[in-house]
Amino acid sequence: MNGFKIIFCYLLIFSNELFSQSVLLREITKLPSQVSETSGITAFGNNFIWTHNDSGNEPVIYQIDTFANILRKVFIKNAVNIDWEDISNDGDSNIFIGDFGNNDNNRKDLKIYMISNPVYLSSDTAIPKIIEFYYSNQQEFPPSASNKNFDAEAMIYFNKFIYLFTKNYTSPFTGYTYMYKLPAIEGKHKAELIDSFKTGDGFKELWWVTSAALSPDNKKLVLLSSDKIFVFYEFTKDKFFKGKLLTVDLGFISQKEAISFVNNDDIYITDEYHQIFDGMKLYEGSLKNIIKTSKIGVLKELNKLVDIEYNDSGIIVSLKNSNQNLNITLIDFRGRIIGEDSLNKNNYTSQFLLKNGLYYLILTNEAGHGHLIITKY
Repeated sequence: MNGFKIIFCYLLIFSNELFSQSVLLREITKLPSQVSETSGITAFGNNFIWTHNDSGNEPVIYQIDTFANILRKVFIKNAVNIDWEDISNDGDSNIFIGDFGNNDNNRKDLKIYMISNPVYLSSDTAIPKIIEFYYSNQQEFPPSASNKNFDAEAMIYFNKFIYLFTKNYTSPFTGYTYMYKLPAIEGKHKAELIDSFKTGDGFKELWWVTSAALSPDNKKLVLLSSDKIFVFYEFTKDKFFKGKLLTVDLGFISQKEAISFVNNDDIYITDEYHQIFDGMKLYEGSLKNIIKTSKIGVLKELNKLVDIEYNDSGIIVSLKNSNQNLNITLIDFRGRIIGEDSLNKNNYTSQFLLKNGLYYLILTNEAGHGHLIITKY
């Protein structure tokens, strides 16, 4: 292929097993340097977020507006940031901060800090109530490599309970995230394993779960990974994984660490700084139309509209049928647009010059979006 190869062999959104719809994220702002390791976010409307850094940083949460201004810093007294991984709220009264990062699967001091909503605090210091917990099915610290599924980076609050979703470190990788449930009250509790969901197979970095959020109306659950979200809907009570599922492409890979609903349809996402994928940004996306307009059957046909040719300089995209209309966008793995074009009967081929690297080629028509991943080396 003259210096090119297709990774994952047309890893396309049209596949029902991979992506059934897509959301194009809009970058809102670069985050301030004080939260370069942002690991969780929770939003109260679209005016600001609360966020925190992960392991080894100060026990502090930051209130940040959409212009990257730090509005407040709240110090959590009597707390240590061993590995803070997610933050959630109960709608108004309380915020929950999860100190449950457990990469080595050997921690016995897992906890969640519960504080009053800082909006109502006159001081910039909060005294937390502490929710300690342990996993109902963990017997070894650490377990064997094939059973390393006791790390968590994702949490939601629902109906007086906390739900945790694990980040899978198993080897060989099984692809499952486990869902645990525990009371959202002070004390020591058993986190009961109540369900599991297989995200996918392959590179764990593309399939493990790094954050979770529940819409304010409790009708949509989203789980975040590096280039996608899993959207569950039409579930009953807390039978989240028994509802319907859409696997939604986000258009680019980065170290995405946090997700929160702004309202019942719109989401905020942040990613951590990474020397390859850049990051440290706040993004906005909308789920408003993806459920009611998902056309999986039509999306599967999008890849049949084009021919892809490769040469030493780049990639050539051509319409197979000049009566079609198709928009194409080339994006690198930092989310930057490299080139755009519209293919139609008057312009049915387009060429992109590429440096060495990984890229997404996004295809769009009235049916939706599709993409493939390519690399030049």
